[in-house]
Amino acid sequence: MASEIRASFGLTATKGSMSVNKSNFTNTADLAGARYSSVVQDIGNAAHEAIVTAADLSGPGWAMFRNLDATNSISIGVDVAATFYPFMSLLPGEAALCRLATLALYAKASAGTPKLETTAIEA
Repeated sequence: MASEIRASFGLTATKGSMSVNKSNFTNTADLAGARYSSVVQDIGNAAHEAIVTAADLSGPGWAMFRNLDATNSISIGVDVAATFYPFMSLLPGEAALCRLATLALYAKASAGTPKLETTAIEA
């Protein structure tokens, strides 16, 4: 069977005379296997730490990240030679959807120990 994964999203913004409406985008993908990982983990603020994904996923696919904290933001990125390079920031309560190029992702909180929900589906 094909196109077992379906990811839908949109983006709208209005302020004064500026208006953007990019909505109803849908991506589909084939599911490479039958595995996914869904976990909630505490993210510290002293150093970046690995985002937990299931070790038996066959490779990167689609992922959703959600910051479950009401106060602190979380940065998501990669580690290169022990240096953290964030490419995404989730403010309190925000979520993001993306297609992954790697399962080796890291996160760091702005303060406190917020909870990050990560769901990854192999594709």
